[in-house]
Amino acid sequence: MLAHNQPLFGYIAPGYWRDVGNIREYKHAHGDVLKGRVDLETQGERIGGIGNDVWVGEGSQISSFKGFDGSVLIGKDTTIGEARVRSSFIGDHAVIQSGANIDNSVLWDGVVVESGARIFNSIVCKNVHIGKDVLLEGDNTVADDCIIGQGSVLKSQIEIWPGKTVEPGSTVTSNVVWGKAWSRALFGSYGIVGVNNVEVTPEMCAKLGCAYGTFLGKGSVVFTARDDHQSSRMLKRSLIGGLMSTGVRVMDLQAAPVPLARFTVKSFAGSGGVHVMRSPFDRRLTTIRFYDRSGFDLS
Repeated sequence: MLAHNQPLFGYIAPGYWRDVGNIREYKHAHGDVLKGRVDLETQGERIGGIGNDVWVGEGSQISSFKGFDGSVLIGKDTTIGEARVRSSFIGDHAVIQSGANIDNSVLWDGVVVESGARIFNSIVCKNVHIGKDVLLEGDNTVADDCIIGQGSVLKSQIEIWPGKTVEPGSTVTSNVVWGKAWSRALFGSYGIVGVNNVEVTPEMCAKLGCAYGTFLGKGSVVFTARDDHQSSRMLKRSLIGGLMSTGVRVMDLQAAPVPLARFTVKSFAGSGGVHVMRSPFDRRLTTIRFYDRSGFDLS
């Protein structure tokens, strides 16, 4: 238009406008709706009272409104027990069991929230199952078709991508983007086992190396080894960085099998050892083993 010297005009449109291109603005838009700043025709029956203003969609069943606070919009065919719901949106065909606590959140269609679950300032998308006593600490986003197992905790600002499963009792401390699941525990009888570059990351390995080096003490000698996979090389280098940051001397064997790593630690009077390899049972998994000065597994 400018090249053809054509005029460019601006237009001030009436009504509400907000760019919802990110999650923060999306939540702000919902908050503006609840505060009456957006002129929308709300479907369902309005049930007003002192301190709350609830809209209930057709076919929905609410056991009690005693736990409701602020403005709440509920879709069609949704069932809510004796739960606490404050300033939130709940979509169609959702189930909120008694004892749940929904605060300043947006729940899409088909969401199931079991008793004792607490959801704060979060977005829960379609067909998500939130287990009993789960905690979403705040600013969380759980995408479609996820399962959050009983007693799990999602730390603040954690995002779970579509179709993921969080095992019961897990504490999720980083976004779950790749892989299918977040395991409850990475430490097992075979050392540390987790999904490569999802649960076992370079950042985690650097912290592990730092912890192991602190345990052994400054001036200790640690032998490191790996298999021939590129990801094992990457993770081992992160471990080495963490070890060296604590004043530990690192003797790198590069690519070496487990028996050789064990033998070297004992034969050359090492303080300990570390071996990184892809799991022989599942190539998605990485195994990290720590050895004592005799070459035996640390447990």
